[in-house]
Amino acid sequence: MFVGRGACLRSAILAHFADERAAHREHQLKHDVRSIEWVETAGELGALLRELHDIKVLEPKYNRRPHSLAESCTLKISPASGAVRMLAIDETEPGELETCCGVFHSRKDAARH
Repeated sequence: MFVGRGACLRSAILAHFADERAAHREHQLKHDVRSIEWVETAGELGALLRELHDIKVLEPKYNRRPHSLAESCTLKISPASGAVRMLAIDETEPGELETCCGVFHSRKDAARH
């Protein structure tokens, strides 16, 4: 299994199968493919959060684990007051994505923005 994301599904899939000089891991992935499934998300942030969630839950054979998932966070802007607060990615509900800005590897990275 492999979990990935892309703005253009067709291009992303073709890229995985087009490279003749691919590493052994890529050749094995090509050989093991039996089906392709996709999920539409609410923009790039939604796609990234879904990808992180699926990698964590499904533990796909061909994905590397993202760095420090536990520390990843996003910034949420309150529509009423404009106040900004940091939320851990694991605590962010899909419905909250409309008022969130970015995904950061750590609280320190988020504080810079």
